[in-house]
Amino acid sequence: MEKYKEKRYTDCCQKVKENLDKVFNLYLDLINKKISWELFIEYQNTLMDTLYLEKKEELLLKKVLKNVRNGVDKSIDEVKLTHCIDKLQYYERNILIFGDFLCWTFYKNDFALIDEHIKKEKVGLNSVGSGIVAEIDLLKKINVPENPQFYIYNSISSFLRIGDVSIFDKTKFKIVGLGEIKSSVPKNNSMIVTMDMIVKNSNIYYPKEMNATTDNDKSFLTEDMISHLEKQVEEMKKSFNPKNANIKIDKEVPCFHFNDLEKLINDCDKNGVAYVRVSKDISYIAINNDYEGHVDFSKYIPKNEIENMFSKNPIKGQNRIIFSELNFLSYGNNIPYLYYPLSSDCMKKGLNQTICIAYTYNKIIEEFTKIGFQYVTKKKIPYLEKNDGKSIISIRLSAIDDFYINMLLDETSGLILLKTMVEKSKKESSIPRREIFVNVRNILFKN
Repeated sequence: MEKYKEKRYTDCCQKVKENLDKVFNLYLDLINKKISWELFIEYQNTLMDTLYLEKKEELLLKKVLKNVRNGVDKSIDEVKLTHCIDKLQYYERNILIFGDFLCWTFYKNDFALIDEHIKKEKVGLNSVGSGIVAEIDLLKKINVPENPQFYIYNSISSFLRIGDVSIFDKTKFKIVGLGEIKSSVPKNNSMIVTMDMIVKNSNIYYPKEMNATTDNDKSFLTEDMISHLEKQVEEMKKSFNPKNANIKIDKEVPCFHFNDLEKLINDCDKNGVAYVRVSKDISYIAINNDYEGHVDFSKYIPKNEIENMFSKNPIKGQNRIIFSELNFLSYGNNIPYLYYPLSSDCMKKGLNQTICIAYTYNKIIEEFTKIGFQYVTKKKIPYLEKNDGKSIISIRLSAIDDFYINMLLDETSGLILLKTMVEKSKKESSIPRREIFVNVRNILFKN
C-alpha cells in the first residue's frame, strides 16, 4: 500500500521549484534575444523532467488519498493530503504555462493546426511508467543543436493534443510533422521504442548519438495499442488537411487592461490580496496562492463597488456578477501568459497568485437591445435573441466571457468582437463560441 512520505514530498516540491526558477531564467534569456537551439533544448528538457517529477508524486499521493478516504490508511489527515495535491497541481499549472510559451513560439504562425489540436479532448499524464521515461529519453537524444528539426513534447503544453510530439523545421520555420511514440516493456535494461510520424515535405534527421537500430518490428504492441496507434496516425493525417475550419476574427480593438493587471499583481505581492476596478462592469481581484481548491472572491470586493456594478442594470433582477479565475494556460484560445506585455518581475510574481475577473453583461445587453435584441434565459443560461423576419439570431452571452477573462478586454472591445462574430455568422442561426485566437493588433506582444 502506497504511503505518504513527508521527505519525498518536500524534496519533490523543492526540486520542482528549483527547476521552474531555472526555466524562468532560460525564458528571460530567450525573450532578451539570447536565442540559441541549445537554450530551447535545455528549456524543454528541464520542463519534461519537471513534469515527470511532479506528476509521479501527484499520482502517488492520489493513491494515498483514495486509501485515506476508504479508511484503509489513517496515518495522515485528508485535509493535509489534499493541500499537498493542490500544491503539486499548482506546480503542474506553472510547468504548462512555461510549456505553452515554448509551444506557442513554434506554433503561432499555424493557427489552422492549433485549431485541429484543440478540437480534441485534452489527454493528461495519468501514469508515469517506463513509457513516459522512454519518450523523454528519446526526445533528449533526437534534439541536438545540429538537428534541422526540433521535436516538441506535446505533453508540456495545454493545447497540443494530437500525437506525442510536434516536429518543427528550423529552416522552414513551421510545424512539418506530428509523431506518436510507442514503447515495449523494459527487458534486460533496454526497451524497444518506435515513433510513427506524419511529415510534410521535410527530411528527417537522426543524430548518431542515439545509438539506436531502425526496423519495423512492432510485435511488442498489443491489439489495443495497435488500434490506438492507427487512430492516432489517422488523426495526424487529417490535422494537416483540415475540413470545416473555424471562423477566424481579425479585428482591431481599442483597449486591454494589462496596466491594471500589472498594478493588481504588484499590489497583491505587497499586501497578500488586491482589488482593482478596471471599468464600469469589470473588476480584478488577486490573492497570493494558498493552494485552496475554492476561494470566495466576492468578499474581497467592497460592498459599494458591487452596488455600482449593478447600478445601470438594463434588465433589473436578471443580470448577475460572474466570478471567473484568470487561467494563465493558453488552451490554444489565448495568447500564453508569458507573452503578455508585463515586466518580467511582475510576471514572476503573478505565477504565485490566483487572479479572478468579476464582471457583468450590462454594456453588452444595453447596446444589443438598442438594435432589436431581447434578453432571454434558457434553463437559466442568458441569451440575446433577435427575430429578423427570416430567422432567429441567438447569442449565448457566455460567448464573450473569454474576451473579459483571458483576453483582458473591456466592455467596448468585447462589444466590437461580439458584433463582428454576428456579422461573420449571418448564415448561422446561432453564433459559435470563439474557438481559436482572435488576432488583435493594437498591443505589442513579445515576439
